[in-house]
Amino acid sequence: MISSPIAKSNQNPLVIEGRAFLEFPRWLVIWREAKSTLNQFLFNAIPIFLVITVIASVLNWLGAIAALANIINPLMGWFNLPPEASLPIILASIRKDGLLLFAEPETLAMLTPLQVLTGVYLAGVLLPCLVTLLTITREQSLRFALLLLIRQAIAAIFFSLLLAWGGLLIS
Repeated sequence: MISSPIAKSNQNPLVIEGRAFLEFPRWLVIWREAKSTLNQFLFNAIPIFLVITVIASVLNWLGAIAALANIINPLMGWFNLPPEASLPIILASIRKDGLLLFAEPETLAMLTPLQVLTGVYLAGVLLPCLVTLLTITREQSLRFALLLLIRQAIAAIFFSLLLAWGGLLIS
């Protein structure tokens, strides 16, 4: 069967919509897109990052982070991790750049590769990125964001347990 001339016409919307047209980029359009991204970074991400940093600094100054680490120390055994891994896990759960604490020579020397993997995984996914969580709260609701946080933490804990103890069985 052959298509009718109407179906092949350049004026047919079904034919026109499927074609992509390339055009030379215009500096105004590029700047508008870049400006939007820069504005989001400067006026959304940076203020939230500064607030998180100030809160973490105040909590550290008050000794709350060390106290939390002491509370969590016994739980590290569940994940086949030494108690010294609790501080990096707490800090990396709050701020993802806290994962660098696992690269400290003293911490790294006492951990096996499986323990490093378990600790980094647990710290990296235990809590979602706080900027993302605040955005979800703003766009959905606090209840939705908290339920998401709880589900993510439970999934991270279960998979970390599987990783820690299942990895021992495999090796």
